[in-house]
Amino acid sequence: MKPVKTSATILLTACGFVSAISLAQMQTPDQSKTQDQIQQQDQTQTNDQPTETKTATPMMTPAPMTEVAPKTENGVTYMCGGIGKPEAQAMRHTASQYDLMLTFATKQGEFLADVNVDIKDAGGNTVLQTSCDAPILLVDVPKTGIYRIHAEANGYALDKTASIKAKKRGTPVVLLWPQKVA
Repeated sequence: MKPVKTSATILLTACGFVSAISLAQMQTPDQSKTQDQIQQQDQTQTNDQPTETKTATPMMTPAPMTEVAPKTENGVTYMCGGIGKPEAQAMRHTASQYDLMLTFATKQGEFLADVNVDIKDAGGNTVLQTSCDAPILLVDVPKTGIYRIHAEANGYALDKTASIKAKKRGTPVVLLWPQKVA
């Protein structure tokens, strides 16, 4: 089948810019007509009005990502987030304002979401019980001490212990599931 030659315009999007290119500009070198011949033909077909070609017109900027908002339950403030690189960087930066930074992942390096978390103090009292729909959970516990963290993802459970010390913020606790959790 032979390609149909036309002066239609195609919009290409790359890196946030829109570029309009006429099909005549997209010819391969082995086609018989030269660029000049095609432009001349296009001008003749449109009553000698040249075909307008625009390049590098910026697109509208997408709406900014909604901020992850902290929540408070039973006097414990926490924040769940980290989906996508910008949000994960923001969460890591914000970790210095919280006592704990829990990160959920598999040993294969895949981050996990939809993790049920239960944090208890040394006396076995529940401090926080929540479900995190992202790979990072920041938690401000009520006081210094030892905390037991129980996390479950798709029926697979992990237990860790964290020691929270005075004036030490952003204590990292990485929970790595040994198998791929689907």
